[in-house]
Amino acid sequence: MSIAASLSSDKATDQHVVRVVAVPDIPNLLSLLGESGGLSWVRGAQDNQDGLVAWGEVDRIELDGPERFSRAQRWWSAWCARTSGDEPIAFASFAFSSQPGHSVVVVPQVAVRRHNGRTELIVTGTSSTINQLVDTAINFVTRPHSIRNDIGNVEWNDGSRSVADWQ
Repeated sequence: MSIAASLSSDKATDQHVVRVVAVPDIPNLLSLLGESGGLSWVRGAQDNQDGLVAWGEVDRIELDGPERFSRAQRWWSAWCARTSGDEPIAFASFAFSSQPGHSVVVVPQVAVRRHNGRTELIVTGTSSTINQLVDTAINFVTRPHSIRNDIGNVEWNDGSRSVADWQ
């Protein structure tokens, strides 16, 4: 499913708008991701996951060098200042090294957040596309989803510290 493919890119001059909508509970967030994947930060068992999954891309910045954190913060602050509606979200991946590598911040078009059994849809678009994007995303996330078996299950093992020690 590519909601991003259903509408042209929102990187035009139209102002970004974020909408957060409560949806029926979705205990398995990873079941929402298609074959092409997406973005995720998820924890918990398959039938009770908390976190975020997302797909589509509204904007991104790619960074490197020793100022990558401060440049990302300035970019995100400016991006949020130009956005109306609800609170926006982004996924970030930063390189940590004495020779910093590639880092990226991505603003997804659609995200689903679940915490303590409460599930919300977060949609980012423009003033001219937001209503259609929200309707399309609601229809997608509220339809039945099956858990893909062909990708294999993740196996968790204790590292140098057990899970109990970390908690």
